[in-house]
Amino acid sequence: MAKRKNPKGIRPLRKDERAYEKAIKTNILNPLLATTRDRLASVPQIKTAYANTVAAVFEEFDIDAESAVVVGGYIDGLRRSQKARMAIQFQAALGVDVGPALTDLAIRPLMDQAIATNINLIKSIPDNLKGQVLDQFDTLLAKAPFDQQAMVGALEDRFKVAGNRARTIARDQTGKIVGNLNEARQGQLGIKSYTWQTSEDERVVGTPGGEFPDGNDVHGNHFDRNGKEFLWSQPPFDGHPGEPINCRCIAIPVIPELQEEEQAA
Repeated sequence: MAKRKNPKGIRPLRKDERAYEKAIKTNILNPLLATTRDRLASVPQIKTAYANTVAAVFEEFDIDAESAVVVGGYIDGLRRSQKARMAIQFQAALGVDVGPALTDLAIRPLMDQAIATNINLIKSIPDNLKGQVLDQFDTLLAKAPFDQQAMVGALEDRFKVAGNRARTIARDQTGKIVGNLNEARQGQLGIKSYTWQTSEDERVVGTPGGEFPDGNDVHGNHFDRNGKEFLWSQPPFDGHPGEPINCRCIAIPVIPELQEEEQAA
């Protein structure tokens, strides 16, 4: 009989983060930029015309529908992927098919909350972007006469910043959703605790000499938590792995039967 081993845990994938970022840009930011730029090319080169055009394009764009499409598809894909990866891990490690126990009905509220949160996050990008573009136009016109090239350049610069915001949302939310799914799925299997595992690199918060050597009241010292056991019922002050902003840590399931086998070996 093959020796049983502990499942490794499900880690957020960079390819998923990149896919989410691309979807936000392709379906929302890129069309907004292209439409705004095209409209500005055909209006009088005066402040009011440019400001009114920007405002009109943003108001006409159906951000509710587009963000719902992006978020719904992405989160459902994460749900299916996490479930499949977990079933494969447990089958390989324990020789047990846990698929039937990983029911989707029980996690529907979790998925609904994730969808609502992400729609609001994505909607905040154009909401903030419109004001930033108009403020940038005012700043330019306060310094010099109307310059069409400078105005369009300012527009494109603000969209680049919005693209960075999309990347941050994609990275942070992928980690949170996968982390929450790990908690829910392990709970379905009766797993009550986990071992905290970091990415073990210089970006882990709390790593001496790393990029973020000190924890704070929003993101704790995860370096100190690496390898320690935590109960799902007793989360640290900043949450379980994946919940703090940009957290890349994962929860390795603790299976008492395996621990007993290892101690007896």
